[in-house]
Amino acid sequence: MVQVNVQGIKKIRRGKRVYWYHRKTGERLPDDEAGRVARAIEINATMDGPRRQAEAGSVDALVEMYQRAPEYRELAPGSRELYRLHLDTIRGFWGALPVAKIRRRNVLTLRDSRAHQPATANMLIKVLRVLLAFAVNREMRPDNPAKGVGALKAGTGHLTWTQAEIDRFLALAPPDMVIALKLGLYTGQRLGDVLAMSWADYDGSAIRVVQSKTGERLWIPAAKELRRSLDAWPRQGLLIVNLKRPAFRDRWRKVILAAELDGLTYHGLRYTAAAKLAEAGCDVQEIAAITGHRSLAMLQKYTRGA
Repeated sequence: MVQVNVQGIKKIRRGKRVYWYHRKTGERLPDDEAGRVARAIEINATMDGPRRQAEAGSVDALVEMYQRAPEYRELAPGSRELYRLHLDTIRGFWGALPVAKIRRRNVLTLRDSRAHQPATANMLIKVLRVLLAFAVNREMRPDNPAKGVGALKAGTGHLTWTQAEIDRFLALAPPDMVIALKLGLYTGQRLGDVLAMSWADYDGSAIRVVQSKTGERLWIPAAKELRRSLDAWPRQGLLIVNLKRPAFRDRWRKVILAAELDGLTYHGLRYTAAAKLAEAGCDVQEIAAITGHRSLAMLQKYTRGA
């Protein structure tokens, strides 16, 4: 069989499953090669050269109008960037389609195209719902077909990160998110405790932590890779990661989307840290001395499979 190479097709392996995406739009492509190639060619054709001039009443025109409006421009910078990523997906999916012709079945098709990434699918529909509410207010259509569309079940478990996933995140992350990931990975602490870490807590060899949830006091040796990153990181302010939780989540989510790591969470790094310590031969007491776990059952949950 002759293999057809088409620009923009990206292969992602998750466990035993293989998924195919269009690199720029993030759209999931069909599993069969013929359908995958045909859809990629179709998407590329709409993206070649300068962006087409938006036709009045089209989704392209609606997105451009929304991005000029206060509703979009007054969003927090991180939220605005997150919205932009999803708006680009919507344009890539529907661009020239008249806004008035969008039906509920179209919305469901868009949602289900990201069913393998349920959290992303849910956020995409949330942005679409906001966009179509904007269209209703501008009298471009009488109703909002995205209103009431159910969310996909994203699951409540926290997955352990693989080394390949860690490497992919680090390759795309800005410096502050690199530091944040390494702090979570090498200390095994919750996000709130990582964001509370100050430079005064780091003495060049270890980090002092008082866990906000349990009050547990920990003195965590800093791994060589973490020390190298911290020692090179400029000390701007009292805190190591100088971000409030909402701003952090916006920046973190942007990297997760860009790296196509939907389903992985910051708390999953705590699982990963415990699992790596178990793999290295640490016993329960040694792992608990770093992670702060008090419950043997909970610690076993974190290290299961290590």
